[in-house]
Amino acid sequence: MDRDYSVFWGNHVEHQQIVRTRTYSWENELFQTDVIFRAFEQLVIDDFDEADTRNIIDDARHALLSQLKHLLRADLVLIAANKSLFCRKQPAACFKHAKRPLAPPEIDRARMKNRLRIQRADVGSFHLLHRPSSAEIDTARDIYGKPLLVASVRILQHLILKAGQKLMPNDYLEKFLLEAFFDWMADNPEAEVAKSYADKISVISDAA
Repeated sequence: MDRDYSVFWGNHVEHQQIVRTRTYSWENELFQTDVIFRAFEQLVIDDFDEADTRNIIDDARHALLSQLKHLLRADLVLIAANKSLFCRKQPAACFKHAKRPLAPPEIDRARMKNRLRIQRADVGSFHLLHRPSSAEIDTARDIYGKPLLVASVRILQHLILKAGQKLMPNDYLEKFLLEAFFDWMADNPEAEVAKSYADKISVISDAA
């Protein structure tokens, strides 16, 4: 079950029969260098430079998370007022239109600034039950997850093109990234994310 923004709304509920994501949603878990890299290495045919590939993924992730940091805080406040900064039906709308060959994802700042202006115009006085400080927020963990899935796919498409291969359907790459995430956890059982979900599942198994 997606954790979403419940930890900030003050209505987060844990139950031994429910497995909640550690992050806003499962899409956030895929936006990791190890996961995107694992998906890429299973998709490409020719040899490639591992260090260079990881650097491309890292740079794209860090640049995007830096752009999303302030958008997350705005979305948290708007959601508390029953509004939304991100278009939930079109999560790719927050990005600039990709050009060919595909470039790493980049936030369309002008569009998001305009959307924020429109959304704020309808918001009166409100407050979060728990207003998080900057230190409490982790953008990769806490932000609305759908745009991160779009970004993961775009980074993967960028790497595939760079390797000289043809573009692949986005829905295929989404499934491939999810499989790569589960495979990575299976191969790294001591990793924090793997241990977290293993513990949650074992609690349910013990209670059954």
